[in-house]
Amino acid sequence: MRDVPPVLRTALWLAGARVLEMKRPHPLVTDVLAERLLGEAGLEIALSLERAHPAPRAIIRRVRLVDELVTRYVKDRRIEAVIMAGTGLDARPYRLDLPSSLTWIEIDFPVVTDWKNERLRDVRPHCVVERAGVDLMRPGALATAIGDRCAGKRTLVLVENLFQYFSTRDTQLFFRDTKCFTPGAITIADIPNSAFVASKLGREMSIELENRDVQGRTAIDNVPAFMTPMGFRVLETHHVPCLGDNPVAWTAHRCPWWMPNKKADLLRVVVMEKE
Repeated sequence: MRDVPPVLRTALWLAGARVLEMKRPHPLVTDVLAERLLGEAGLEIALSLERAHPAPRAIIRRVRLVDELVTRYVKDRRIEAVIMAGTGLDARPYRLDLPSSLTWIEIDFPVVTDWKNERLRDVRPHCVVERAGVDLMRPGALATAIGDRCAGKRTLVLVENLFQYFSTRDTQLFFRDTKCFTPGAITIADIPNSAFVASKLGREMSIELENRDVQGRTAIDNVPAFMTPMGFRVLETHHVPCLGDNPVAWTAHRCPWWMPNKKADLLRVVVMEKE
């Protein structure tokens, strides 16, 4: 396990959590490619990580919530291209109900994209899938990876479990990438708040994250105030700690009156539109 790069250990850990979720009587997430992506050796590592540090239930709820949001916005906004930054070993373009005309572009570290290319080479996705391996911590990396592939297309940018690696300044620079965030573009992202890193949830989620030398983790308490100056409008905010295991109730979920905002925002998924 020591020979596995930290960023890939994170991907293995979360894939292992999806494998175990499918063994539940009523799984929230069905990812039939998780074991294939892991492989025998990867599965052994993933399950050992999961035994040592069980993934919080909120992680699986977030995966299902993002699945629901992506599917809905692709359909309602007639999205033509999805850019997923920080894909890990998730296989959304293979398991979600997506139009065949959609282009899904996965951006992650080369070790992750190479791993997926090798293990999914003979599996047919539901849409067109492209991958680019870059270090997303480098300024301008997203624009370099995308180039002009999404020019003139209705675009959705998906960011899941990435900003924990970033400082608040890095996150701000990420959203200033105008090649991806053109007017009308939709963004679905989980955005940590200032209480997240020190929380039990944040510690559990960060155990297998790569140790990055950044000047403080992303900590954004007021998302509209942070995003509005960069030209983004918040459309929806979903507070994952407020969700149960019944997705039918999620579309109109509300935080309980007794739950403080800081706790509700410990793991939140925000939908935004570039104006």
